[in-house]
Amino acid sequence: MAQTFGKLASRYAKALLKATRAMIGEAGINDVSIAMAGELGEFSRAWKSDPQLSYYLLSPMYPEEQRKQALLAVAQSCGLQELSRKFLAVIFERNRLVALPEIIEAFAELAKRQAGLVPVEIKIAREIDSAEHSNIEQRLQSKITGKAVFSWQIKPELLGGMIVVYDGKILDGSVSGRLARLAEDLTA
Repeated sequence: MAQTFGKLASRYAKALLKATRAMIGEAGINDVSIAMAGELGEFSRAWKSDPQLSYYLLSPMYPEEQRKQALLAVAQSCGLQELSRKFLAVIFERNRLVALPEIIEAFAELAKRQAGLVPVEIKIAREIDSAEHSNIEQRLQSKITGKAVFSWQIKPELLGGMIVVYDGKILDGSVSGRLARLAEDLTA
């Protein structure tokens, strides 16, 4: 996702984590914030998948209180806990709803970091067997500080090899990446 509201999203994500900590305390904050990130992520997917919902909630053509009640009703039907619903109400009241997907994404990253979880995205050119899968995960986990949470994607355009993305680092060991670097070196 393009970062349009990066700083704004980060501020609201930090505020939600602070409010969660104030409500829960340090004990259990990681589990609660990860669960909240999951439920807010589900809400964000619903928001993105239904253009009529986002249009209605963002449109000034409808009364503000009616839109707010609709937002909270959708949040409740998605199973959001009280603190998450209150957070959505604050976002709505401050006219930040347009930034909601980025705010939720920033909160999820913050919650994972707080819990010591490191998202690791692995892109491979072809399907691999489970032994290879486990070997790659074990080798990467040994190099990463924190608990790695792996997500795998098959990208045939890589031609071979893999790309690993974590902690702001991109490790490109793909054939297509090597060919691109070779072409760049030859034209320089």
